[in-house]
Amino acid sequence: MSSNEIGYKYYFAYGADMEDEVILSICPEAEYVRASRMRHAKINYHKCGLINMVADYDDNISTIGTLWKLNPTDQAMLDFYKTAGNIYQASTLPDEKYGDIIVYTLTDEYAKDKITSTEKLTNEEVERIMNIVNKLNAVDEQKEEE
Repeated sequence: MSSNEIGYKYYFAYGADMEDEVILSICPEAEYVRASRMRHAKINYHKCGLINMVADYDDNISTIGTLWKLNPTDQAMLDFYKTAGNIYQASTLPDEKYGDIIVYTLTDEYAKDKITSTEKLTNEEVERIMNIVNKLNAVDEQKEEE
């Protein structure tokens, strides 16, 4: 399914945005696609309480998130919410299957804040987590069909 389908785009969520309640409160028509990974990325936790996904060029490092399909209205709502106060900025990362995926990262001003910890997951850890999540999703879908 291409992101060109009537203006739909995909959003890679990490942190609190992975939770249904959070993303659906901002983007009520968002559609959960799947658990996902961002290769060569880690999560920094900043003293101010914000988190940020940043590049890590170690081939064995990934971060886990969720992929959401957004219509143009939800894209605008998410962009307004995430960029308010100039805290986060949008960028896109190309993907062969989903087209340009939207990702939000801290603006330079906030990214300068002291980093209190960093989450670096190996590709194997991310794969294990994604397999568990996808199995749980399959069980939920099966229950809904019954």
